[in-house]
Amino acid sequence: MLKHINPFCCLVAVVIGLSLSGCTSTPSEIQVNEHQSLGETSGVNQDVVNTTDNTASAVSQDAHLAQQLRSSENYYTATKRVFSEEEAARFNLALVHFGDGEFDKATQVAEGLIEANPTATPSPQPSSSPSAVWVLLGDIARALDDNNLAIAHYTQAVDRNQYNYYALNRLGTLARENGEFQQAQQYYLNAIKAWPGYQNAHYNLGILLDLYVGDKVSALEYYGNYYALLRYPDTQADQQVDMRLVKQVERWIADVNRQIPATARGSSDE
Repeated sequence: MLKHINPFCCLVAVVIGLSLSGCTSTPSEIQVNEHQSLGETSGVNQDVVNTTDNTASAVSQDAHLAQQLRSSENYYTATKRVFSEEEAARFNLALVHFGDGEFDKATQVAEGLIEANPTATPSPQPSSSPSAVWVLLGDIARALDDNNLAIAHYTQAVDRNQYNYYALNRLGTLARENGEFQQAQQYYLNAIKAWPGYQNAHYNLGILLDLYVGDKVSALEYYGNYYALLRYPDTQADQQVDMRLVKQVERWIADVNRQIPATARGSSDE
C-alpha cells in the first residue's frame, strides 16, 4: 500500500449516492452521502467494523497520514457563516423535503433563507447568505437534471465562501462530466486546499487523473490519501469502517500499480 502525504452548518444533502457496485478494478466517480454529519457513507453496510476495535499495533503510516490530513487547518470551518437556531431549523426542513423528493418545497424553504439574508459583495469571507444554502439549491437542480443551474448555484456558494469544499468538489464533478478535465482538476485541488481531510475530493481527483487524464502515478497519490482517510476515520466522531469498500479501494490501487510500468514503457518508446 502506498504511503502518501485525501457540514455545512447542518450539512447539506447530496444528490448522488455511493456507486461502487461495478468492476472492482475500475472505480467510478462518486459523491459520498453528506447529510447531517461529515463522512457518512451511504450504500452498502455489510462487513462493517468499528474503529474502536483497532489495537495499537494497527497504527501504521496510513493511520498517521489520515491523522495528518484530517488535522490540517479546515478553512471552511474557520470561515463559514454559522446558522442561527431558527435558520438551522428551516435548513433542516429543506433537507427533509429534499430527501423526500419534494424539490419545490425544498427550494421554497431554501430561497426563503436567502431572502432573509441579502447577498453581500462576494469576498473571501462568508457573506450574509450562507453558502450551504446555495449548495443545497445546486443539489436540487442536479436532482432535476438541470446541470447548468446546478453550476450556477455551486458557483454562488463559492462566491460566498471560497473555501466551501463541498461546492468545489461538486463543481469538479460537473466540469469532469463536461469534459473540462483541467478545470475539474483545479476545482478538486482547491477543495483539498480548503481542507486536506476532505476525502471525497481526493477520491474524485484520483478518478480524474486515472481514468480521464491518464496520469497513473499522480492518481495513486490521491487514491492513497483517500484510502488512508477511509480506513482510519476520526474515532472521536464514532465513525465506522466499511471493510468491503476498503478492500475494493485496495484492489483499485493494486490495479493502477500494475499499469504503471507498461505506461512508463509506452511513453519512452514514443
